[in-house]
Parts: sequence; structure tokens; C-alpha cells
Amino acid sequence: MDSTEEKIVARLKEALAKGDVATLQYMLSFTANFYQMADNIKTYEKYLACGYTDKPSFDKYGWIDNYKKVEANAEKISVFEDGSKKLSVEVLQLANGKWVSGIDLMLAESGCLCGASIWNKQYNTRHEAYMAACETAMKDIQSSSNKNDKKYISYVKKKMAESLQLSLF
Repeated sequence: MDSTEEKIVARLKEALAKGDVATLQYMLSFTANFYQMADNIKTYEKYLACGYTDKPSFDKYGWIDNYKKVEANAEKISVFEDGSKKLSVEVLQLANGKWVSGIDLMLAESGCLCGASIWNKQYNTRHEAYMAACETAMKDIQSSSNKNDKKYISYVKKKMAESLQLSLF
């Protein structure tokens, strides 16, 4: 159990001890299964911390899904595509005005898929988020065991330089 879940347990115990019906109703509205309830509360409160205000909504299995609607709006930017190898960056502006990013990288023997998410590090500008995603992709490419993948580093560097030039205007 992580510290966030421990805090949720402590809140639940405190609400039970005090007979705090409003808090208990709030917590139980996230489902009766403890693990699902803790995960739903953690996710919903992260969603709220990103500046969103919608009431919780759930999928047919009882998992909170507000954030999925947000993440579906991420802008996808192609960095390179070479046959089955590709890199695209996702950037997303949150309701709080901050930006997050993610990458979809496919190489010869490895890859990484981590879309723009409310859980990702937040940046002040779209450019910062984009550059951070490109840096992450370059590290992944550099660590590839396939030497032919190394050529894609220059592709990423070129796109980063183009983005830097654009950001100056």
C-alpha cells in the first residue's frame, strides 16, 4: 500500500470513528471494494488537483474514468516514422494551465508507450513539455541494444532544434 492509500485508510478510519456520514458517503461512492475505492479516490483527487471540477464518472466496471476524457484530447506530434519504427510525442494542456507530455516510441527491439496523462510531470509551457518528451525518447533510443536504432537520435535532435527555433518567435 502506498502512502496515498495509507492516508485514505486513515481518513476512512477517522470518518468511521467520528461517525462522519458525509465523508463515509463520499468515500463509499467510489465503490465498496477497498482497493478500487482507494484507487478511484486517488485518481479523482489527482484529477481535481489538475484543475478539473466535474463530478466523478465511472466505467461499467466501477473504475473512475474522468481522466480518460481529458487524455483523449492530447495533441499527437510525429517526430519520425521509418517503416515500423516511429516516435510520436503527445502534449496536453490541463485545466490548471500546465502542460504534460508522453511518448509513443517503437524501435527494432524495444519501445515505450506512455501517453500524456494527469499523472505525468507538469510543465509551464507546451514547449517545455515537448522538449522533455523528446529528451525521454532520446534516452530510450540511446539505451537500445540495436545499434541501428541510434540513427534516430539525430532525427529527434533535429525536431528539437526546429521546435526551439519556433519557440523563439
